[in-house]
Amino acid sequence: MGNPRGFLDFERVEGSALEPEQRLKNYKEFYSLPSKEEQERQGGRCMNCGVAFCHTGIIARKSTPVSLKSALGVISCAEEKPSPISGGDVGCPLHNLIPEWNDLIYRGLWSEAYDRLSLTNPFPDFTGKVCPAPCEDSCVCAINGESVTIKNNELAIVENAFKSGLVKPFIPKKRSGKKIAIIGSGPAGLACAWELNARGHKVVVYERSDRAGGLLMYGIPDMKLDKSLVQRRLDILARSEIEFKTGYAVDSKKKAEEILKSYDVLVLATGASKPIDLQIEGRQSEDVMFALDFLTASTKSLLDSGKGAQIAKGKDVLIIGSGDTSVDCVAVALRQGAKSIT
Repeated sequence: MGNPRGFLDFERVEGSALEPEQRLKNYKEFYSLPSKEEQERQGGRCMNCGVAFCHTGIIARKSTPVSLKSALGVISCAEEKPSPISGGDVGCPLHNLIPEWNDLIYRGLWSEAYDRLSLTNPFPDFTGKVCPAPCEDSCVCAINGESVTIKNNELAIVENAFKSGLVKPFIPKKRSGKKIAIIGSGPAGLACAWELNARGHKVVVYERSDRAGGLLMYGIPDMKLDKSLVQRRLDILARSEIEFKTGYAVDSKKKAEEILKSYDVLVLATGASKPIDLQIEGRQSEDVMFALDFLTASTKSLLDSGKGAQIAKGKDVLIIGSGDTSVDCVAVALRQGAKSIT
């Protein structure tokens, strides 16, 4: 614990963001991190708790009441009342060693911080951008104050690592002789490919779209995750001898059988692109789209031509749903020039 008084002496400082009116002028990211010096101070706010709830990684199912005692692993026969966190995540699902790398950046040891972060997370450049950060909700500092800027600290560590040349391809010294096919190149498929390749297996990733990345490439708008950053990571994976076959849809029995015959193991990581349909009046209208189709069309237009699609331009837009993907649709529709959004 580099600074025992950090959480008292330093206030939470986040990055700067463009005003909404400025953001809508383009699809570029609009948030920037504080200075490196400020980020080091923010690392010093971490209390290095005896029980660090930030990296416990408990998924609190709705049917499973969670209390402080159960989070600590204490067995109790007494009936426990459901807590407000039931149904959500408690701490980091990846079990990131958060107090360790917070302390390291406070002491200016950025290279060592990246080493600790890389032990549990192959892609902090993605999670540092789009993770909802249940770690910060679980931070002890947040009990009667503001949580540590864990997500920003994570992003600062990996971006500093890229600038410093610390993020490199990994080619195992010895190959196992096993060939593994992964269907789907979204976050699950890429993480699986990275881990299996590191263990010495030959990995081939199949992707039906024209570009690899899955949800990272086409499901998350550019202003939340710049596609050059996705391609930056894909290039590292390719240089690690992971092979990508894009534009290849495994959509027939023949193709599936060919893959099964050619590989020792098949991993299905086909993602969440299958939508939930609503058979209601007006559903067959040509102006009704699924959310991911709308987001994909926008991103593909930006990548192919540099211009965003004009699907929502001048239209009254109705969005059914209010989750994260729905909010992304709002942001994209605004940039396309929607007349109104409900």
